[in-house]
Amino acid sequence: MRLVMAQLCYLKLPIVLLNPHYMIYDRDHQEDWTPYTPYLKRDPMECKDMAYIETVLKWMVTDLLEKRKARAARGESPGRPFFFVLDEFPDIKAEIKDAPTLIGKLLRQGRKYGIYLIVASQDYSVKTLGVEGEGGIRKCFRTIFYVGGDPVSVKELLNKKVSEIPENDLGQGTIMLKCATIKDPIVVHVPYLDNESLYLLLGPTTYAASHKDVQADELELSPTTTTTVKNEPNGSKNPSSSSSSVPDGWTEEETQWARKLYKELRNKDTVLKLLEKKGTIADRRKELDLILQENNHEKDA
Repeated sequence: MRLVMAQLCYLKLPIVLLNPHYMIYDRDHQEDWTPYTPYLKRDPMECKDMAYIETVLKWMVTDLLEKRKARAARGESPGRPFFFVLDEFPDIKAEIKDAPTLIGKLLRQGRKYGIYLIVASQDYSVKTLGVEGEGGIRKCFRTIFYVGGDPVSVKELLNKKVSEIPENDLGQGTIMLKCATIKDPIVVHVPYLDNESLYLLLGPTTYAASHKDVQADELELSPTTTTTVKNEPNGSKNPSSSSSSVPDGWTEEETQWARKLYKELRNKDTVLKLLEKKGTIADRRKELDLILQENNHEKDA
């Protein structure tokens, strides 16, 4: 998707990115998205809001499409090609009830009037797309880039058995392609767009990495102390020992253990990974003790 978007931006074609999980820099995948921003018709940070995405989808169908159809009916050019990129489509469908209907109409009619959709999803089943009873809509996805890791798409879009796909060879410039002129999917090599290539094509990054120790989430592990008051037999009031609030789904013991772990390691990701592990708290505490011992050995060294 980054490669296709970069080419469209370089050609200065109208393009809007609708991604509810957009981030200017994806730290997990080391992907810089800032060079695209000057070329997009709308600020992608604004376009990550679900309410805004719904507004854009409705505008595409009720305004943009209808105006282009009217121009074509008068014998005029409908307009320049207009591209809309929808990332994380299952999440959009889950939040916006009319999304499958709106996108279905655009897929059926939009191409004729210069409106093109680029949809990214990890699952292209009829159920995921929300087009039960309208499986033919998937045929409107005329060009398919498969980068691996999705057996559902292999069956639904490529019409192949999983065993026929060279999964281990796909990724970083090697994909499977199916389009109107290539009915049987083939393995092809496309330019691999890393950040440096993107900077050469579209311009420099505007991302400024922050090295601050972000501790906002630490509040979730901080105790909230409350004081309860008990009436003594003689009528006097004594504050009882402090008690701390417990996050939903956690036991008091697990909460205290997590706080201790965070205090020692200062690493929220490690805390959450250990909390998510199966097994008893005692088992996970053993793992904690081993980690703390390793840390202490490293400090002593």
